[in-house]
Amino acid sequence: MASGVDGGWRMALLASRGVLQAEGSQALGFLQGILSNDMRKLENAGPDQPPVYATILTPKGKFLHDVFVVPHPGSWWRRDPRLPDLGFRGLLPASDPAGESAQGLPGVGEDEYRALRYRLGVAEGETEIPAGQAAPLDYNVDVLNGVSYTKGCYVGQERNSFTHYRGVIRKRLMPVRLEPLERPEQGAGAAPPPPQPASLAPGTEVLDAASGRSVGQLRGAVADDQGGCVGIAYLKLDAALAAAEGRGRELIVSGAAPGREAQGDGEEGAGAPPSAASAWRVVPARPAWWPVEWGREEAGEAAGGA
Repeated sequence: MASGVDGGWRMALLASRGVLQAEGSQALGFLQGILSNDMRKLENAGPDQPPVYATILTPKGKFLHDVFVVPHPGSWWRRDPRLPDLGFRGLLPASDPAGESAQGLPGVGEDEYRALRYRLGVAEGETEIPAGQAAPLDYNVDVLNGVSYTKGCYVGQERNSFTHYRGVIRKRLMPVRLEPLERPEQGAGAAPPPPQPASLAPGTEVLDAASGRSVGQLRGAVADDQGGCVGIAYLKLDAALAAAEGRGRELIVSGAAPGREAQGDGEEGAGAPPSAASAWRVVPARPAWWPVEWGREEAGEAAGGA
């Protein structure tokens, strides 16, 4: 993976991804029936054809896996089909991934790639997009070029199409910044203390700080160099967008919220707010690539029914 980050192109080897190969005259037809995107884009594809991003769903339309379908074997670099700011993706020889195909790019850890995705609000893989539970449109897969609404039937297609044409999405994945509510005292000029992202595991609840009510879940976090973390969270849009615009209640996460039990998706359980010493402030951001109507669907629906 090569991406333009902070003044230069860099390469991160993604140990979290694997490679499978589909062969035979019926390979595209098989993939067409199980993937959310249109594999006909790859018919007679030339060597410069970018990969096709898609998802594999359950029959009820829940996310299982995300994939990048590549039309040609061998080493290559192609634009990431989701967002221009994600740079390029590459397939490199397992025997020498940092060799000639790397084109002399400086290497970085996978966490730097994750931080890039998190700042953009892009999830990837079954940990960040919970397999068997997540609705792909809640994780913005369609606008990230992972869904075709014209290809016809595939496994899970009916629920995707219903949500797209008739549904109102009230929760979405968003980028967030996480800051400790309390920091240890430091001497003048001292560097910020290292954060403890282990307490920010995927699935940790995001709470309204005043009421202790759940507004969503953290789906990933990595430390930055400012004593905090960047992350992604699956959040109720009314609470998250208000917080992003500075007009809503403060949001926090905590690994130790006393008096609470885990709440199912969409439930409004409340409990005692956690102590500041164990909590992190969650600051959502609305990505620039989001369509302007996202978060305003309910207002439009109400106006149409008036």
